[in-house]
Amino acid sequence: MTSILAFDTSGPSLSVALTQSDHVIYECTRQDGLTHASSLMPLIDAALRAGGLAPACVDCYAVTMGPGSFTGVRIGVATAKALSHATGKPCIGINALEALATGASPFDGVLCPLQDARAGQVYCVAYQNGQVVRDDAALSIDTFLESVMPLGECCFVGDGADAYYERITGKMGQSAVFPPRALGMLRASTVAMLAHHAETVDYRQLVAYYLRAPQAERERLAREGRQ
Repeated sequence: MTSILAFDTSGPSLSVALTQSDHVIYECTRQDGLTHASSLMPLIDAALRAGGLAPACVDCYAVTMGPGSFTGVRIGVATAKALSHATGKPCIGINALEALATGASPFDGVLCPLQDARAGQVYCVAYQNGQVVRDDAALSIDTFLESVMPLGECCFVGDGADAYYERITGKMGQSAVFPPRALGMLRASTVAMLAHHAETVDYRQLVAYYLRAPQAERERLAREGRQ
């Protein structure tokens, strides 16, 4: 029986799940502010206790590797790498946008997971019939909407959909669909489900997945450009 400890720290919610085969043994998803650094390990401990497992007894550690909050992604990836290194168990990085889309499936139209990237942008991708029809990118919400409008009815999920709800509905009208918010949250059990079908890696191969440079780097490049 394969046990996977999965967690997501890429956005405003924090989620941890322990699964064995296709059974969810424990899951907790919280939205209590960006307290991931202090809240993640207590939730991991609670998951292990619920499953009666020591860290070394987990078969694999899975984490959303991004895109998302730079600090949040770093917290999750660093924790997965540390647990994998300490226990000698493999780890798996899962695309946060893919996990968002999977949690909201099925949908007959175009599924658009969005994460609020701040600075007027979203991390975005679009799926149709399980296939990517708009690659991962960091774009302004208007640019993304213009690229998916010709595709027909679109379902928007994620905190980016919440942040730009009025802009989306104003531009797309009845072609924009929003599922219940509970389905638009990224859950660690979905991360674990995707991990069951993904390739494991050594902790040294697990890296964060960013779609743009950090703010400090962007500001430095802007200063150099002005000079």
